[in-house]
Amino acid sequence: MFLKRIAPSSEFEGFNIFAIVIDDLCQAQEYIDNSDLKNQKQITALFNLITVSGLPHNEEKFKTIGDDIFQLKTQKGMRILCFTGGSKLPKSLILTHAFNKPKKKELRREKTRAIELKHQYLNEEIKVLKNF
Repeated sequence: MFLKRIAPSSEFEGFNIFAIVIDDLCQAQEYIDNSDLKNQKQITALFNLITVSGLPHNEEKFKTIGDDIFQLKTQKGMRILCFTGGSKLPKSLILTHAFNKPKKKELRREKTRAIELKHQYLNEEIKVLKNF
């Protein structure tokens, strides 16, 4: 499995942020890059908070959805599912994929996808891409 570094931690409390790359595509980064400016600013601010202070305690921005899967949220409806790096990449947040705010049934499908990617992460060798 390949990971792309999205944001390095800048303090002792901060987290590194990585995103999963599949078939040379970093879906989370592509989604962010193609979203509107307001969503980009909100997610960038959230990433900055995480890299400096660690995981947010504000459920309007960062919420567990079960099975050790979390969602990062913007006010305009962007959702990014993620999980912590565990012992492979301590103090890291791994982004799986991004999408618009879903209905409950759709969220279950997106969560299942994130769980599958987490299992791959746990069971495969991890390579962080230098120049992506």
